Amino acid sequence: FYGTAFVIGLLEIIEGELETGVTRFVAVSVKTFVLSLGASLGLMLAHQGGATAVFFASKDYCGDDFTMGKWWRIPVYLLCCVGVLGQYRLQLDRYWCALIVQLVAYETQYRVFHGMKEQYTSDHLDTATSNIAGCAGGVITACTLSWAMNICRNFYST
Repeated sequence: FYGTAFVIGLLEIIEGELETGVTRFVAVSVKTFVLSLGASLGLMLAHQGGATAVFFASKDYCGDDFTMGKWWRIPVYLLCCVGVLGQYRLQLDRYWCALIVQLVAYETQYRVFHGMKEQYTSDHLDTATSNIAGCAGGVITACTLSWAMNICRNFYST
């Protein structure tokens, strides 16, 4: 759920809270890098350089997406997002905006991934493309919401 902190940082930057947003964005970027590097090094050290073989051997135990086609997929995702937004101490009046951005990004990523799933399984192009599409969907949604909120703010302030 580091993506949540990226979304909150993006919303803060768009809303004009530049210092807070950039600080949060940089902190999450560093944490994500350290987490990824630590996980890779830990796996490499634990398996004495044979991590790739272990990864592919464990692939048989990975099932299909357990949420695919279930009605509760989106409510459970939004509930998890609310929990994470609370950890980042986002103001309650901004939850709706953050949840919309996260839901659009999640749904875009989910649908692109499952749309490409059959064609690009061995090269992981489905994962990369769905991540990029989800990110783009989230950014476009955040910008659109910011634009709409600015219009409403200007309308009601005059």
